Amino acid sequence: MRNKGKKILGLTLATLLLGSTMSLAGCGSNSYKGDKLTPGYVSDAEVTSNGGFLVEKGEYVYFINGVEGYTAKNKYGKVVKGALMRISKTELNGLLNGEDVEAQIVVPSLFVQERQQSGIYIYGDYVYYATPTTDTDDKGNVENSWIDVKRAKIDGSEAPMKGEYLQRSSATTTVKRFVTVDGVDEDDDGELDVFCLYEENGSLKSYNTATDKKTTLVSGAKSSFFYNEADPTDPTVYYTMGVTEDADQEISNPAKYDQIYSVNAAAKVEKYDSADGQVSYTVKGGRTYSFDEDYFDDNDLSTKDYTDFPYVNLGTLVADGIGFSSQNKWTQFNNEAENWINENNEEDLTKKPLESLGFNYTIKRVANGGVYFTKTSVATAGNDADTNLYYLPTERAEDWSAIKDSNEKADVVLTDATKTYFDSALYSVKEEAGVRTHSYFYVDGNKLMTATAGANGVADEFPMAEGEKISGISLWQVKGDYLYFFGSGTNGNNVSRINATGDEADYKWYKEEYEPQTLACVDWNSSWYKPEFVGDVLLYSNAQSYGGSTAYNYIYATKVGTTEEIIAANEAYTAYTDYLAEYSTDPNTQNLIKYFFMTDGVLEQEVIDQYDETIYNQVVEKFADSNAEKLSKQKDFNVLVSRMTKSDAEEIEDGWKSVLKQPPEATVIITKLATWVIVLIVIGCALLLTAAVLTPLLIILHKKKVRRREEEATTNAYKRKKIDMTKDDTIDVYADEEAETENAEEKEE
Repeated sequence: MRNKGKKILGLTLATLLLGSTMSLAGCGSNSYKGDKLTPGYVSDAEVTSNGGFLVEKGEYVYFINGVEGYTAKNKYGKVVKGALMRISKTELNGLLNGEDVEAQIVVPSLFVQERQQSGIYIYGDYVYYATPTTDTDDKGNVENSWIDVKRAKIDGSEAPMKGEYLQRSSATTTVKRFVTVDGVDEDDDGELDVFCLYEENGSLKSYNTATDKKTTLVSGAKSSFFYNEADPTDPTVYYTMGVTEDADQEISNPAKYDQIYSVNAAAKVEKYDSADGQVSYTVKGGRTYSFDEDYFDDNDLSTKDYTDFPYVNLGTLVADGIGFSSQNKWTQFNNEAENWINENNEEDLTKKPLESLGFNYTIKRVANGGVYFTKTSVATAGNDADTNLYYLPTERAEDWSAIKDSNEKADVVLTDATKTYFDSALYSVKEEAGVRTHSYFYVDGNKLMTATAGANGVADEFPMAEGEKISGISLWQVKGDYLYFFGSGTNGNNVSRINATGDEADYKWYKEEYEPQTLACVDWNSSWYKPEFVGDVLLYSNAQSYGGSTAYNYIYATKVGTTEEIIAANEAYTAYTDYLAEYSTDPNTQNLIKYFFMTDGVLEQEVIDQYDETIYNQVVEKFADSNAEKLSKQKDFNVLVSRMTKSDAEEIEDGWKSVLKQPPEATVIITKLATWVIVLIVIGCALLLTAAVLTPLLIILHKKKVRRREEEATTNAYKRKKIDMTKDDTIDVYADEEAETENAEEKEE
């Protein structure tokens, strides 16, 4: 925690002095080459939980390493946050038990789709995902608002495929899911083809990653598209279509009723035909749609491209709301075998008492092996409104009647679907001896209700819990014996559960097992994917703030044990929060408590000295191992599974420095460095550098100059010496002038 001003100043000076040297050093790096992860994985191991931020394959858990924005750098090999990682289930449990375990990076690429509509999917040896493109525009700007649909090998040995399967704009396209279809292997490689289902400009489309073929499945749907809520690998999508009589004529007539369809990701057009002034396309295994050839000529449209036809639908009719009134003209969009209106407008003897003018359908959801919907009569005012919620199974016989069976074989789940709280209910279906039983949970104000549908949807229901803990919650899922739900937490959402198998008496007697229990330590990022279970371990993006007020949203794990274990953990966590609350008016002490709770760090003496000695020792003692009644630390509740980036780790460290007391010197120097001071430091460093280089050079030059002057002076002195010709003893006619000069210099020295 040392943060001395002298250190900061010293580093600044050193950086400036080394600037010219560092600028000469290269900063290039080698391109990433994947290394096969050890140990390996079992290629044909079972895959579960496709579609979220986490997928299980055999012994391994693959997960997106925290929340990263789509504008982050997406250089392959350099990505850590937002990359794909893996950890074995054994290592995950070891991590929760305090073992030193580190998850491995599998694909160091950014696993980010801006809207988090579709997560990761693993099929065979590959993970399929969406990532922000690294392509640039003509100005060199990365166009990361576009996403690339790719795949990469899950043993880490191969980089993602070159290019992409699809490149989609997040403004117009939503990638929904990756699916396989039983029996579909169009490239004959022995593996089921993987399809990408996506929506674009209101149309539902499918892309076969094995054959590189794009197919428009539906265009012009009346409703939104509905996908299986519980199973993201389900290739079937539901929607409603309007019926237009004379769709290929100048004057068309939209019918007042509509229809429910389902379409498969592998659906396609089988053939085109042209005869007797009519052109048509035939859906493989389905119906043929035929239209007037003049329509195409008049509108300059292709008769060999079904997407140019006035009706684009490769789906199968599930429920037909035509009714039996002669006012409803029979069309090619209705099944001929079900024509209950003969040429004389007489009622067919096989008809059932359906609504005369027909129905409009509203799909509510696709779940539990079927589609839930309501229907509204097209009848005149005065008739009783149908408020039931219906259910039709996905599995239907080949001779399915879209009129008769869709009414007779539809279960009534509840009788008043107009109540909005049923839209967020959780439904389940059990089937015994061919009889389906529907149960559901819903929240009505501050009451959590459980209900079982009886005959004609009349429910046997009672409250499981009520009060403050229920108000504002969202139901999540049923896992094992427990119903899980969540509400608002500190920064995100919490997680709660209640045993859902009890009878009315169990909930009335306030047994702990049949009361809502909230996991006190969990606070997950509500703007990202929902948490996921691996056995009894819950993994989630942690919205808890560290070192101040920032949440870094990495993946954490906590073990969800028995009700008794949850209660014990909550009591331990509450002991910490109660102690924190004792200093609600003293943020300095609160931050000190948080530091010791969240970290195993050791403060330096100069930081310790800033606190009241009694308070500081008390806080330390609260978390000391020697204390028999010590407070639990965060690692006792949840642990980091992700690998954190160096920059985030440094930010957290700096965050702690900003909230913990620091020596005055550090505060003064860090906060007082104005721009003019920095300028002076730079100038001073430059002058110091110049002086350091020039001063030795000037000294050497000066010494040489002095020596040269002395030599010249001595030589000239001998040359100017006068000879006395009157005295023979002063004259040496054989004298050597250079020798004389050398001797003279030796004497002087």
